[in-house]
Amino acid sequence: MASAGSCSTTSTAARPIPTTPPLVNLVRHVAHHFWARIEEINPEQADLNIPADLYSTWRRQIGVRHDGKPRIGVDTIVIAVRSFYYDLHTWAADEPERWAPWVASCPVPPSELRGLGQAPPPDQ
Repeated sequence: MASAGSCSTTSTAARPIPTTPPLVNLVRHVAHHFWARIEEINPEQADLNIPADLYSTWRRQIGVRHDGKPRIGVDTIVIAVRSFYYDLHTWAADEPERWAPWVASCPVPPSELRGLGQAPPPDQ
């Protein structure tokens, strides 16, 4: 039996999970800013198949923090959500028995990705 804080070696899928700042931010974006907000908007949402109208509502709301101030870094959150959905597809191809039940179409439309993460052109 593995002791507290160690990783079990009984499964090849069990690996230590790094807690680096980029990973912590990714988890925050997907779990807190995306999924928790989706559940606030639609408490009955049971899976990752997000209808377009629910995504649109989330997208409008995510631009404003809970304290009413504009959110900085919305692009980063949207990109993290898109990456999460595509990661699930990749994992499902590698381990379908584990990940395929979670696969869903990405709710982020491709048209929304154009220009995300790019700085605006400098004023001339």
